[in-house]
Amino acid sequence: MSDENPAIDEDTRKLLALVACGGDASAAEQSLKAQGVVVTARELHDLMSARRKEYDHLRDQFAPQVEEEIVRQLRERALRATNLIDKAITLAEKRIDEGRDTDPGRTAASMSKVVATNIEKVLALTGRPTQITETRSALQIVRGLAAQGVIELEPSAVQELPA
Repeated sequence: MSDENPAIDEDTRKLLALVACGGDASAAEQSLKAQGVVVTARELHDLMSARRKEYDHLRDQFAPQVEEEIVRQLRERALRATNLIDKAITLAEKRIDEGRDTDPGRTAASMSKVVATNIEKVLALTGRPTQITETRSALQIVRGLAAQGVIELEPSAVQELPA
């Protein structure tokens, strides 16, 4: 979304700033101010309302670029959050090692949540299943275990099992 194109009229430039800022008039005001365009958030909001069809068209036109930027920002935040988690784990380990952890159970529970979340996300990101759903009936499971020799069944027990 090049704002440097002289063929773009001032209002379109403002609408593009609104698109780039996800419709946030205050953020667009600051962005335009940095480019030397003086306009208030209220004026931008009014412009967006008055030229809604044009704004919607520009938003749709530039959606792929905006989405790419969102993905880049989310990846960056995920990396920053991962680094913070690593620091928190290191601090927790140090407190435990030094006997300064006042609530080791709470620390363990927190770390358990971190592990579970990370495992689930890794599975999802690598295309592996994050849950397993059993579709066999109890009778099918018991018969399968018996067929594998894991359990022994009396013939009368098989008849008593619900289908």
